[in-house]
Amino acid sequence: MDLQSWPLLPRGFLTDQTPTAVVGFLSAIGELERDEKNVVFHPKRHKRLHSLIQTVDSHSLFVSERSALKQLSENRPTLAMLGVQ
Repeated sequence: MDLQSWPLLPRGFLTDQTPTAVVGFLSAIGELERDEKNVVFHPKRHKRLHSLIQTVDSHSLFVSERSALKQLSENRPTLAMLGVQ
């Protein structure tokens, strides 16, 4: 999906490629850096993204979404959950 198509999508609509596209965009503008396998965030060098994070925290934005993501990140899938016997 190209950047020009995003405004035409319903608000809150996410595609399977949206997270990858966001990381690609943030990397292209210098807010994230890629190394071999990871995306790296350095708060002192990436001021716009750091400022956004501080704003989200200080205004308690997206509390339920962040809570749900935190809970999901704490659940490690087992082989049985993945269908591996």
